[in-house]
Amino acid sequence: MAPRLDDVVEVLSPPDALAEIGPFEMSDALAVPTGLEYAEDRNIRGAVGVAATGATGAIDRITHEILMSLNDRKTLVVWLFDQSGSLQRQRQEIHDRFDRVYRELGVIEKSGDESFSRHRGVDNEAPLLSAIVSFGQQVQLRTEEPTSDVAKLKETLTAIETDDSGIERVFAAVIASVEEFQNYRRPDPRTREPRRNVMLIVLSDEAGDDVAQADEAVKLCRRNEVPVFVIGVPAPFGRQETYVKYVDPDPQFDQTPQRAIVHQGPETLYPERIRLRFSGSRDFDDVPIDSGFGPNALTRLCYELGGIYF
Repeated sequence: MAPRLDDVVEVLSPPDALAEIGPFEMSDALAVPTGLEYAEDRNIRGAVGVAATGATGAIDRITHEILMSLNDRKTLVVWLFDQSGSLQRQRQEIHDRFDRVYRELGVIEKSGDESFSRHRGVDNEAPLLSAIVSFGQQVQLRTEEPTSDVAKLKETLTAIETDDSGIERVFAAVIASVEEFQNYRRPDPRTREPRRNVMLIVLSDEAGDDVAQADEAVKLCRRNEVPVFVIGVPAPFGRQETYVKYVDPDPQFDQTPQRAIVHQGPETLYPERIRLRFSGSRDFDDVPIDSGFGPNALTRLCYELGGIYF
């Protein structure tokens, strides 16, 4: 006789019910591998567009930055000066403030501040050394060796001549400076720490004519942990070139104010503004607008390396 098939299958022993959520086992904390000593070197972003009253006001802020560096370890400050004629009238003001920076640092050192006193007795080197580099069409190292002689530094600064080529190779100057002084960033055999902090301070009123070397400058400075501070001018909004008032420095020539074209922008990688004029305006009425930021490449140089663009 054939078996009878039912639509419902009778299960004699039902299976055990499965858990709604399966067990997931993990440790309460993850062990992070650490070294024997804590390293404080970190990639810190810098600041851009820091407000200061002109180049002279920005130099006053530099005193604080130098002290912060000295509080960490001995420091080498490399000053990079633009030789362009457009900066010549400000050079005397910069010279006076340059003198003030080192006078303030001298007073602080004599007061027994820890930033200086902590380095005494370690070796015969001064806690703060300085060097001067100038740039225009050529890059020149003005001090044979870093020095702590302020009188020699001021004499060197005064002797910088004007470069009439109209070319500013600022990024080549940064690269040359780091390559010249990168040995100060090598570890000391005794302490296993860099011999000195190295910081670059650039004074220029243009964006530079060698922007193609900006990436190389950033990589080299980052590899050697060298921050860059730039005392410059705000870039014109959406423009690469602008006009500045210029008077011939030689009194034997016409002293009538003229308008000179300088390369100060743009604030972005490429200009992001349509150049439309107002109705009835003329060429010399096209007044540039400050973007509030520095030239793109110089701003990036400061931001990526933990410096400041003033």
